[in-house]
Amino acid sequence: AIGVITGGTVQALFQLPFVLKNNSRKTCVINQIQKSCGCTEVNCSKTRLLSGESAVVSVTLNIRGLYGE
Repeated sequence: AIGVITGGTVQALFQLPFVLKNNSRKTCVINQIQKSCGCTEVNCSKTRLLSGESAVVSVTLNIRGLYGE
């Protein structure tokens, strides 16, 4: 979970980096990252990870004009 954004938050854009590491012995291929909300953008630094390699998945959440839970 990303956490809770309290009411009155001035910042409307939140950038959250996640590190993925391929701990398997095989190459991992990222074909698709599916987002569940139009307020979210997702980018991945690599789509092919060899064994032991890492990639950064950057998530940007834009809550400008959104209200509620």
